[in-house]
Amino acid sequence: MYDAIFLDVDGTLTKGLSCWQLAHTKFGVQDQARKYYDKAMKGELSFGQWAELDVGLWRGQSLQNLLSAILPPHLIEGAKEGIGTLKETGAEIILLSGGFNYFVDAVAKELNVKHAYSNLIHESNGTLTGKVTVKVGNSKKIVIEEIADRFGFDVHNTAAIGDNFNDIDMFQTVKHSIAFNPKVQSIVKVATKRVDSPNFVDPVNVLLSL
Repeated sequence: MYDAIFLDVDGTLTKGLSCWQLAHTKFGVQDQARKYYDKAMKGELSFGQWAELDVGLWRGQSLQNLLSAILPPHLIEGAKEGIGTLKETGAEIILLSGGFNYFVDAVAKELNVKHAYSNLIHESNGTLTGKVTVKVGNSKKIVIEEIADRFGFDVHNTAAIGDNFNDIDMFQTVKHSIAFNPKVQSIVKVATKRVDSPNFVDPVNVLLSL
């Protein structure tokens, strides 16, 4: 049916606080992190600038403390069943997240998904350096096109499920898209369908019915 299906992670495959919020809460830097987030939302900071400032708040903290805050990931109900159904279609299942590697890779492992793309948090000898390599920013379209070229599939024969503003250009790139429990109205406007449900199986079924 599709060559590939791209899935957001935070808020789509997982529930509760995002991986960024979990880390901020663990390290007690929520107030400063909120200021950076608000600036980014106003367009005063690029995703890369925001991420550098955000992760800079964790500098000197132990990697183990970060892992204890974010793991294990809290999967949304029906995540494993929904992924299983998508795999049966023969499409490549690809996690594409504005989150970071330690969290997103754990979700991929939990769901037995081979392909996961996110941002890389740096550490040295078990201590966070406060540096991040941005691989998935506000534009997921660029990453999708790179992945399509690498895998050799038609980007116009792909689909996506997501929930927030940074999924908008992903939705505009793929053939069909599902706004799953959307956080912003702007993503609903570009989605093929909207699905509100506590269970990931529901957006999967709607996507496969298109």
